[in-house]
Amino acid sequence: MTFQSDINRRVAENAAYVRERIAAAAQRCGRAENDVALVAVSKYASCDDGFIEALLATGCNELGENRTQVLLEKNERFKNVNWHFIGSLQRNKVRKVLSYVTLFHSIDSLSLAEAFDRISEEENIVSVRALLEVNISGDKTKHGFTPQELEANIEHFNKFPRLQIVGLMCMSGLESNEKETRQEFRNTAKLAKQITKNAPANVTLKELSMGMSDDYEIAIEEGATIVRVGARLMQ
Repeated sequence: MTFQSDINRRVAENAAYVRERIAAAAQRCGRAENDVALVAVSKYASCDDGFIEALLATGCNELGENRTQVLLEKNERFKNVNWHFIGSLQRNKVRKVLSYVTLFHSIDSLSLAEAFDRISEEENIVSVRALLEVNISGDKTKHGFTPQELEANIEHFNKFPRLQIVGLMCMSGLESNEKETRQEFRNTAKLAKQITKNAPANVTLKELSMGMSDDYEIAIEEGATIVRVGARLMQ
């Protein structure tokens, strides 16, 4: 067995397992498997280690990256990929990746939202899809709006018409147990419903990007429409 075929086999088995768990979690809460999108977090893979080829071979073409230069390098190398930017993005790097990303998961400030809208206009890009990052756990090490900040500022997003805010993204707390994690995801889903009441037309909040390798099943049970899984796919 060749090196690449061995990786293909391992990743195919992992992807099948993750999809089975997604389907089971969705079924437990009365949803369909295709209600949940799987973003394979490819930030752990290099261009040359064979893992991205293996992911694509399984049909995982929604890939998540958190560094601009790495995303650009991989975009040159791999085709037919829908890139998700899942990390914190500095304003001075927005222009570099704006044209290549399907969904930005981490708008964490009004100033970053303003930069997206302004640069989109300068680059003649009509619409950019993005999620607002909410620090639902209150961890001081995490980025994102507090729930209170989002509620207070959601109407301001009407100033950024080229930015289509389609949902929220969150991560569970670093030290949260299973019960606390579930409550954090539940609170994020409630927050989305609450702030939609006063949201401008370019803010719809139908997507919830919640859950990673260790907690994606809980996230689905609490309403996630997108899960971000890396380690479980490439171990």
